[in-house]
Amino acid sequence: MICLKTAYLECRIPERNRAAFYSLIAGRDLFGLILIRHWGRIGTRGQPKLRHRYTSESELMKDFQRVLKKRLRHRYRVRRSLNHEANHSNLNPYPGNSISEHRC
Repeated sequence: MICLKTAYLECRIPERNRAAFYSLIAGRDLFGLILIRHWGRIGTRGQPKLRHRYTSESELMKDFQRVLKKRLRHRYRVRRSLNHEANHSNLNPYPGNSISEHRC
């Protein structure tokens, strides 16, 4: 899979015994564009992953932002976030080729 954008969030509320994580990965695989969501308690493997398919990159990024904003409203905080196209565009191993994505 080629990653386009990722985010890892955590929600820690000690008085409620809450220690949760939420992971978002927007990318491209053999079958097209995909958004993978994974969540659970910090220190565990978490729940099974949800996978959603998209026909356009704009729809994918719009849904990525929608889910991210929803998690932030539920007191999650971003711990790691990467826009792979922007951060790795200068690491292209194939000069003259427009490939700028990063493999997950």
